[in-house]
Amino acid sequence: MAGIFVQLGISWLLLHYFQNTNLKALGFKPISLRIPQFLMGVLLAALVCLIHSLCKDYLTGLQWRLNNDYTFLMFLGGLWWCMKSVLFEELIFRGALCYIGFERIGGKITMLVSAGCFGVYHWFSWAVLGDPKMMIITFLLTGLYGWTLAYSFYKTKSILLGTGLHFGWNSIGQTIFSNGTIGNQLFISVKPVGYAELSGYVQTTFFFVQLIGIPLVHYLLVRVVLRFKGLRDN
Repeated sequence: MAGIFVQLGISWLLLHYFQNTNLKALGFKPISLRIPQFLMGVLLAALVCLIHSLCKDYLTGLQWRLNNDYTFLMFLGGLWWCMKSVLFEELIFRGALCYIGFERIGGKITMLVSAGCFGVYHWFSWAVLGDPKMMIITFLLTGLYGWTLAYSFYKTKSILLGTGLHFGWNSIGQTIFSNGTIGNQLFISVKPVGYAELSGYVQTTFFFVQLIGIPLVHYLLVRVVLRFKGLRDN
């Protein structure tokens, strides 16, 4: 958690030096608007992630068993870990530098740069560096996803909607389906993914559905939220 405060301090310095402003530029206020945006993002992304996971598991034949050792404290700990990791990434890739970019070079270029940096970052966080095929897949998938989160910042003038979308997606994948680095959570897989056994056509289709579908759905979620009068800036 100390790292988050360090990031906030650095963000304040950057915003003060380059734009003569402070952390308010990240859009934490008004609370009456930002909290509903965050919560709506969490709810919608969690629902989409749940549907996506169930469809993927059905297609690949992946099965699950309930973790009998799972406790409520483990659940809270998993959520807290997800929140810290999401905040860490949002403050770097959609934080002060993104705001400065919006103000100085415009939204389109800034969103592309943010997306590219997010994609490269996942080469390291997903440990795929050195595997050209996985590097390309990772860059495209996480880069496009990162673009949608930068887009949410650009449209709402706040990082909270994107943070909610990011947290909602990650929390389902990691605390429910154990797809992360925090160990076994609520459900544990009991059958290897049968993806490699699928035909080439099905594999290709499945890949492009994820590659295009996940970022596209998040883009649409941002548009949906902005259609609600009480969830957009006047």
